Amino acid sequence: MSRYHPQTDTKPILDAAQHWKEVALLSDGTVFAQEPVWTLPYLQELKKYVIDNPIVGEGFIKNLAKQLVPSKPKVKQLAAEMLWVCYLCPDARPRLSIKQQRIRHFWEMSEEPFPKDSSLMEDEVFAGSGSIGEDIATIKGLDFVFFIRMMIAFKDLDEPKRVELLDDVWKFGEWLEDIEGCDRRPLRNMIMFLLFPDDIEHIWTGTERTKIVQHFRPQEEINKISALE
Repeated sequence: MSRYHPQTDTKPILDAAQHWKEVALLSDGTVFAQEPVWTLPYLQELKKYVIDNPIVGEGFIKNLAKQLVPSKPKVKQLAAEMLWVCYLCPDARPRLSIKQQRIRHFWEMSEEPFPKDSSLMEDEVFAGSGSIGEDIATIKGLDFVFFIRMMIAFKDLDEPKRVELLDDVWKFGEWLEDIEGCDRRPLRNMIMFLLFPDDIEHIWTGTERTKIVQHFRPQEEINKISALE
């Protein structure tokens, strides 16, 4: 039932997510090109320029572009592919082009042309399957920070452990509990859905999740439950 959405065909989205899982999580590859970008060293460099070098005042996208200027070309491409993942789930039908333009922009900051005619950039991939309560343009820098931290922690695991987590929704969810921001970031819920669409519903915001839980638990318990619960 979790794959079903009344307005969106989720198959292109989930097919794209499966591709990401195979090339980026089960390997160190790349979503769009050939040379690996989802590696621990590139993720650590992304952390250096984004998390360890915070910029405020102009909004997440403009700040991110400034932060990435001194980074390696492959790190810029990694940032573009991470934005691509961030944009798979949120509804944004009137503004699909914003998702596509931003991904291309960050990729082309590497001074390499964006791969042409990729099926992973088609409108159907970005149709969205749930609301984040705000326009897609307001995807938060804190979600991107959470994503960087999550990926560094994941790549720091040995391969058998990574495979084990990706084979079990509850083990993966438990593991995520230790990543800073897990209990507050909508991206946590999106990633859970993308990786485990048969088990996780497409409900991204804490507000919406809380409304559902309120039907089953008293408020004093809701305030104490974890993101996994």
